[in-house]
Amino acid sequence: MTTKTKTQKAQVEPKAQAAQAVPVAQPKTTPKKPYKIPSFGRNKVEKPAVYNLALRGGQGRAFPVTYMLKAEDIVYDPETNSERTIRHIPGETSIFKDEQSKEARLKEPIMFTNGLLVVSKQDPNLRKFLDMHNGNASNPNRKGSRGIVYRKIDNEVNAKKNIEKVRSEVDALHLALTMPIDKLVGYAKVLGVNIDKSTEEIRWDMKVLAQKDPIAFIDGLSDPRTEVREIILKAKEYSILDFTKNKVCWIVGTERPVITVVPIGVEAIDKMVDFCMSDEGSHIMEEINKRLEKFA
Repeated sequence: MTTKTKTQKAQVEPKAQAAQAVPVAQPKTTPKKPYKIPSFGRNKVEKPAVYNLALRGGQGRAFPVTYMLKAEDIVYDPETNSERTIRHIPGETSIFKDEQSKEARLKEPIMFTNGLLVVSKQDPNLRKFLDMHNGNASNPNRKGSRGIVYRKIDNEVNAKKNIEKVRSEVDALHLALTMPIDKLVGYAKVLGVNIDKSTEEIRWDMKVLAQKDPIAFIDGLSDPRTEVREIILKAKEYSILDFTKNKVCWIVGTERPVITVVPIGVEAIDKMVDFCMSDEGSHIMEEINKRLEKFA
């Protein structure tokens, strides 16, 4: 019985070993490629300096076709705190006359074409000369007595200005489109918008004004004169005040007691706003608000 068991075991083991020896097929896997970060802005290329002529051309042209700038000037040098003569002479290592070779002579003027002069990074002396020249409006050390000839275009400054402009437009549009209707109508009156129309039409008109001058639109909301103007216009609408060309009056039945006289050339509403914001007219403003409470 023992022999039979060993024999059976001997017969089974080779088969098991053979089964274990058969390699198991592994699923094919494709190696993942590493994620490549886009190289935006990695390879920075220094942009050329651009100078824009400030002078205007004749015969309807925005700029002269060509303009020649003398390649010499006497400027203030902040590093030495002194006046120095600068000259642009190709081949010289410095723009300062006292650092140039004695044989150096001016050869030709600097040429603007159609109002522009583009200077590559391979010409650092010309850049420095143009930056220090008194005709450069962008030069913080220029002599104010000298006329402006050109200015350097600063892309970074322009980008910041554009961003601020866009932010102002977004803020102004948000105010125009989300302002509560009572505040919207009141501000529309101040801005001279016709309010005898639907809410959507009023809001659209205000949106147009916000786009046209976003900074003024936003500043107007926080200006204390705006609120005073709105209250005065409301008092006029409810027949509390009467406006003429030369005076502003109370309306008391058939009587018209004068509040203030309007000077020639001044709008009655503007005069009334100034008057009500003064110490003299503060009690008038209080009285107007009291009379408006009856219509609330």
